[in-house]
Amino acid sequence: MQTTQPAPESPTVQSLRRGSGRRRGAAALLGLLIVAGLGVSGISVTHASEQNSKRPPTTLEYNLGARSFSVPNLTDANGHPSPMEVQARVHLPPDAAKGHHPVIVLVPGYWPTCADAKAQKITENPRSSEDALTAAYDRLNRWPCAKGISQIPSYRGFDYLARALSGSGNIVISIGANGANAIDTRSFQGDQARAALIGKHLNLWQKFVATGKGPLSAVLPARIRTHVDMKSVGLLGHSRAGRAVLQYAANANRGKWPAGVRIRAVLGLAPASGFGTDPATFTNTGTDVAIIGGSCDGVSNPPFNPYFAPAVKGSRHPAYRWLFRGANHNYFNTQWSPSGGQVATHDDAVHPKGQPHRCYDASSTTAQLTEGEQRLLTRTFVTAFFGSALRNDRSQIGLLDGSRPVAGVTTEKAGGK
Repeated sequence: MQTTQPAPESPTVQSLRRGSGRRRGAAALLGLLIVAGLGVSGISVTHASEQNSKRPPTTLEYNLGARSFSVPNLTDANGHPSPMEVQARVHLPPDAAKGHHPVIVLVPGYWPTCADAKAQKITENPRSSEDALTAAYDRLNRWPCAKGISQIPSYRGFDYLARALSGSGNIVISIGANGANAIDTRSFQGDQARAALIGKHLNLWQKFVATGKGPLSAVLPARIRTHVDMKSVGLLGHSRAGRAVLQYAANANRGKWPAGVRIRAVLGLAPASGFGTDPATFTNTGTDVAIIGGSCDGVSNPPFNPYFAPAVKGSRHPAYRWLFRGANHNYFNTQWSPSGGQVATHDDAVHPKGQPHRCYDASSTTAQLTEGEQRLLTRTFVTAFFGSALRNDRSQIGLLDGSRPVAGVTTEKAGGK
């Protein structure tokens, strides 16, 4: 019998546990995470799980249909507009009917759209013929999915972020983008499709807020309408959607935002580069900007990410780039991670032979973060960034700018205060 040993904890998490004392659970770990690099205790972060244990957020979904949206110039092989879904999972804060709440839109990246286990096995079989592989990939990446085949709900892979962000007082909308992924598979026009999809959801929300009407009025509680702040919007995109949100929030595309909507913060989570996108189109002098990458990311090559420098050129707004040592690409989304049990999940990091808990980064090898460790770091930095940008919460500036460093995190800051 072969026994798999549990992965050793990273130095960051080891330091968290050693210093936890009588404070238990995620809130205690997060409080210590802020100062892990300094070895100081007593500074804490209020984490959403602590709040939600007493007053859980309201979670709901809306789905206008798998073919409910299209963009005229994005067509299939027969010249017909490619269908996209208008679907989202919404986390409302417990006090959503009081005060004013920023809106944060989460966008998943490029990934197979359909949970076709048989097709996936064909792609993993080295003996599969070229024709069989082509047909299998078509089944995995079509939209809508074939009858009897469920979609892969990548938009639910950010529930851990949505719970934390809604617990901090934000309205969080995690949108489905499988139709955009199907377009990306065929023509690499996914960025345009994702931008149009973001605009569609923001339009629907703005109509609901302004008039109380529109398709969302049948799903969203009427009591929250006057408490949704559409002039304080944040965007987060992962992988190719990271590239898409950075571009959508940039100066060149500001005129495409729906009337009455103002984007104040954008975060690219392991944004993928490629397809000849002009870096100049990412220039952003009007919003706070952040980029997160992992040193063992086998997809987006974060040390050479081309978007940070042009995104902050000439900006008076703060911009941050954080590199998590030992983080890969897929663990940022639970639907893409092995523990999720979904079709096509895998660890994209490259491992030295016989060392499954270490991974290659830019210069050598390092201990790989577990799924939980990577998400703990992500949740902490994401909530601190949007708290600062959208709610003027300055309590975690030391975390953001690196003046209170975290073990295993490299910080680069540019722009204004």
